[in-house]
Amino acid sequence: KQHLHFKTIVCCLFIGITLKSNAQLEFTLTTSPANIISAQALINLPELNGNPNAIILGIPQGNTATSNTHPLGVWYYTGRWYLFNTDFMPMLPGLIYKIQYFLSPGTNQFLHLVTQQNLGAEGSYIDNPALNNKPDVQFSIFQNHSPDIRAGSWRNPNEAKTGYNVTSGRWYITNINGQPLQKGCAYNIVVSQGGGKVIIENPGPVKTVSPTTTTDCKCPSSLPPNGSAAGDL
Repeated sequence: KQHLHFKTIVCCLFIGITLKSNAQLEFTLTTSPANIISAQALINLPELNGNPNAIILGIPQGNTATSNTHPLGVWYYTGRWYLFNTDFMPMLPGLIYKIQYFLSPGTNQFLHLVTQQNLGAEGSYIDNPALNNKPDVQFSIFQNHSPDIRAGSWRNPNEAKTGYNVTSGRWYITNINGQPLQKGCAYNIVVSQGGGKVIIENPGPVKTVSPTTTTDCKCPSSLPPNGSAAGDL
């Protein structure tokens, strides 16, 4: 009986952990000088720290969308998640975001990685049962930049949107300003279980971003000498 009781407790704990990992959790993040580092704002939650598999969305509250019109994403760096402006413009203090997150991927929340195989004329096609052949499905996308855990990860400085191809029955992700989406970019996708509109990164005014490379520049600490040498060599 004791053995059966122990197995029951273990089973209940496993079910509880599984349900929590698939449940939508949320909290409110207010940016401040204490959590801002340049274009980023630290998301400091114990259950997210050290968890690169989490699926996270950042939804602006109040007038935040008009105060910060830059495209948004989350960045996993040195074991922490950060909300950041993907065009690297400074994050302002006093912005309020609802951070919705899942501790692990699931049926209705998953990571879409842009690859050479799924890039087409319209953008990067999403192949997932939760979206395939469902033109009326409602879902959210949010850039996920994690070069620490994904080799070849690229940052997209442009604001993205979604579209649906009727012929193939597939949704796709593309840039609003027409710039090509690069392989190595990734997006968190969360399928809505209720009403609401599709969230496209930042629902504020569309900002046109000048064409830039999507690689993160790693500048050298010094430059090679230039010109003619003089003096003792």
